Amino acid sequence: MLVMIPFTVIMIIAYILIASDKINKTLVAIGGAAVTMTVAYIYFFAGTEIFTEKEVLTELVDWGAIIIILSLLVIVEVSKSSGILNYLTVTIIKLTKGDTEKILFYTNALVFILSAFLGDESAFLIVGGITLVLVKNMKLDPMPFLLTEVVSSNAASCASITSSLTNIIIASNFSFAPEYYLSYDRFLLIAFPFSLLIFGINLVIGKHLVRDRFVCVGECITESEIEIILALEAADVVKNTALVKRFFLFFAALIIGFILAGFLGIPFFLIALIGSITLILITGEYSNIDKIIKRIDWSTIIFFFGVFIIVGGVASVGLLNLIGEAIGRLSGGNKILIWLTLIVTSGVIAAFVDSVSIALMLLYIIPSVVASAGITTPASVIWSVILAVNLGDILSPLGGVNSVLIFLMFKREKIKFSFLDFMRVGGILSALNFTLVFLYILFISSILGW
Repeated sequence: MLVMIPFTVIMIIAYILIASDKINKTLVAIGGAAVTMTVAYIYFFAGTEIFTEKEVLTELVDWGAIIIILSLLVIVEVSKSSGILNYLTVTIIKLTKGDTEKILFYTNALVFILSAFLGDESAFLIVGGITLVLVKNMKLDPMPFLLTEVVSSNAASCASITSSLTNIIIASNFSFAPEYYLSYDRFLLIAFPFSLLIFGINLVIGKHLVRDRFVCVGECITESEIEIILALEAADVVKNTALVKRFFLFFAALIIGFILAGFLGIPFFLIALIGSITLILITGEYSNIDKIIKRIDWSTIIFFFGVFIIVGGVASVGLLNLIGEAIGRLSGGNKILIWLTLIVTSGVIAAFVDSVSIALMLLYIIPSVVASAGITTPASVIWSVILAVNLGDILSPLGGVNSVLIFLMFKREKIKFSFLDFMRVGGILSALNFTLVFLYILFISSILGW
């Protein structure tokens, strides 16, 4: 039992520092990984083997997940560089013709779709940035538009395997098992309808909660000023309009590739890797590959590497198994009680600590919960975690990256919206979302016999 203490302390300190955001989280993760391995070596020289050097590279770190994340980052950067995503955004803006209600719906729909397939963080950065410019030019308060976009992006985070890093890591850990509905096609079948439901409900309620902020800043924009904004041609933001057709074909082929991978037993990461290389070739961005590589968020990759080792160290000494067994025993094998416990605890914790960090820890707990509770299949438990951890991000500004980004954006733009204001909106939506997650797990479990 004593061997658990140092590794547990390392993880707790690392998670507190990650949640506080006082120190760069990538530095915390890689530093925590270094300390974890150092402590393991000390125990090794004392005659106790925690994990071997080989296990660090083959078991503790999920390289398949890292390759998928890297490939998606490349796809997003190439799409941004070629102007395709800006093309899509401008096209939707022109469809609104300056109507506030339509701008809200179309930008939220765009961020939902992009988040569902390209990742929630990238989608919000792209659409949120353009929305900010648009609504400021139209002399509107940016707050309700940006906040609802974060909510919509969060709703999309559980729509597909590629919509969030949490999904990639959890699905990869279980080898994208079709029997747990973690292959790309089955994940979509389970998650997308629910994600779409959450999107619609959250958009309506979120809009209502900030209804008093749909106002002009200063004098409202005139009709002639709107015409100037709408005069922007969508073709002006893309280098080659032929790229748009190629992009849609590529996008469709990529999704088909992900679906076929599950049927043919092809590694999911291989499809993602081939996809990223293919997009570089068809867009002609290979001449800018050095710039694209520099723009990739390498700190995200390093962060995952570090957290994999920190959590793996705690798992190696058996602590997470004990926690899982305790949850299973305390629930008396009652699946409903287990779902409730995991949904509430994982969702709330994800609102204050990086959701990926929590997901990695829960991956080691799930098997023990299932075994100790006598559950025949872990599918319902896995899906409780996936949905709750993703949707818990909007409970506070300390949750997901998008929640942090929008809060910092509000401060930078001097938009009045406090921490408590965020918690008020996020708290109402999260309580509703957690309830819907529980009801949905109850529903699909009864249908699928989980």
